[in-house]
Amino acid sequence: MNMKKILRFICSLFLVLQITVTSYSEPSVIPGTKNNVTKTSYYTGLEYAIHGKFQKAKEAFEKAQKNTRFAAAAGNCLSVIKRMDDKEIKSDTAVHFFRGTDYLNKNRVDDAITEFSLAIFINLKYADAYNSRGYAYARKKQYNEAIKDYSKAIEIQPDYIRAYNNRGNMYCEKGDFDPAVEDYTKAIHLSPDNADAYNNRGFVYIVKLNDRKAGCSDLRKACSLGGCRNYKLAIQKGLCQKPEGMMTDE
Repeated sequence: MNMKKILRFICSLFLVLQITVTSYSEPSVIPGTKNNVTKTSYYTGLEYAIHGKFQKAKEAFEKAQKNTRFAAAAGNCLSVIKRMDDKEIKSDTAVHFFRGTDYLNKNRVDDAITEFSLAIFINLKYADAYNSRGYAYARKKQYNEAIKDYSKAIEIQPDYIRAYNNRGNMYCEKGDFDPAVEDYTKAIHLSPDNADAYNNRGFVYIVKLNDRKAGCSDLRKACSLGGCRNYKLAIQKGLCQKPEGMMTDE
């Protein structure tokens, strides 16, 4: 394996990919627990949304927001409904978007791309649909297509933090580290409390630029913002120095 492939492999291990409505590995859930109720509320909300029952979907997503594991995904779903209520997007656009999200959660990536494309066909200026379709392309390792969609999302919405972070991840996957750092830096400029962007930029500094000082500084900052997993991993691997009193064996 050549060095570029090794670097791409490391990136794939550590980068945090953000999408508008998150598709994620589900937590371990014990039936009857609050987590199980919250998970059910999130997927119930999606089911209502893909059938155009937006008021019931809104109520379910609000319930799902009560658990931090689902709060971001549910919050993003609520933002889609709000855009529809504010007449920024049509109900048909929202339905296709939610269908795409549901397909992503079910690993039906090609179907998700079709639905996001339909949302874009209805509304060529819907940045969220480009961002989420970009994520779907990323799942298929079609990095150039993903970059095109993230770039379009940024063109439409220049302050789209998630799209900058996502595009940076795609540049890293391709081994194009300079533009990756530029995108992470832009995301940080737009959102100084963005732990994901600090995490991603930190590992690029360490892995590609061999700048442990800058990289560990970014990972430490991410940890101060609540994203400690990568910092602890870097400490365990001897890449960063362990601060006094910090636990790393979680």
